[in-house]
Amino acid sequence: MGDIYKRASKVHVWLGETPISDGAMRINHDFIPAIMKDWALRGEHGTQFYSERDILCKDNDLLQSIGLDACEIWRSYWRDFIRIFERRWFSRGWIVQEVCIRNLIGCTFLARQQEIDYKQLDDFDRFLVLTGWTQQLYRKTVDLNFANARGGVGSFSNLHDILSALAYKNEHNLQALRIIYGAQADDDQQQWYAAYTEVINRVRWRGLKDPKDVIYACLGLMTTVAPRNMPITIHPDYHLMAEKVYTRFAAFLVQVHPFINVLSTREDLSDRQHHNLPSWVPDFSLRISHNALIRVSDFYRDQLGHNYIFGR
Repeated sequence: MGDIYKRASKVHVWLGETPISDGAMRINHDFIPAIMKDWALRGEHGTQFYSERDILCKDNDLLQSIGLDACEIWRSYWRDFIRIFERRWFSRGWIVQEVCIRNLIGCTFLARQQEIDYKQLDDFDRFLVLTGWTQQLYRKTVDLNFANARGGVGSFSNLHDILSALAYKNEHNLQALRIIYGAQADDDQQQWYAAYTEVINRVRWRGLKDPKDVIYACLGLMTTVAPRNMPITIHPDYHLMAEKVYTRFAAFLVQVHPFINVLSTREDLSDRQHHNLPSWVPDFSLRISHNALIRVSDFYRDQLGHNYIFGR
């Protein structure tokens, strides 16, 4: 599948027959271009500026720079926009192929006869993550019971940036992997497995029919950015039980990562779906624990500021 997406000249993502609401489309056409333009014009200060503003655009300086009409559209229809991410596509595990391998230019979301530019949505997704607006939306969507949508908002950007860190030797993004996992700057293998672990943590909660695919689904994607001549020691084996796959993978990470904080991703035993796992092995089929030490975006936001997380 990776080769198919890599060679495609254009990719259409079908979101279903149900049309996207008029309010959500107005946000797509009017609000997103306006706020993205203003964010870009503010340069290196843009992220900090927006991180200190109300997410419903009630600040006077936002009304002046973005425009009253655009802000009113966002305030009136942001719930409708978030509902786009409730659609089944955003909770599927194998979308990592579509999201990360294909250049986003030339990708389009389709719903009935409506179209949303994939690149624009991804850029807005990055804006939400970097400014901290994603976390504020999370708190609001908890009250509104948008459980599924919480997985869609802010889910694209970090996957791109983790891969680009390896593909383009992006020192800014590589530093995140080094700090969290202890990967050495001169050890390509350690950095690759740190990235592999982080990608798994980004997709592990998504819908995958076979729980072993939490580990295996990302492998083909990661081989596209593997260092030349580096041996890949993880090989899919669907004859094994999921518990065996998870145990082998966790044991391997303990050996390859200088830091063993992968063990902190282990959930409460009462929450497990796979009850035959050793007590120290995380259940990789569940969303990463809130107590985990491996929370890259949270770490950078708390320790290094809003501007210093993946992608900025």
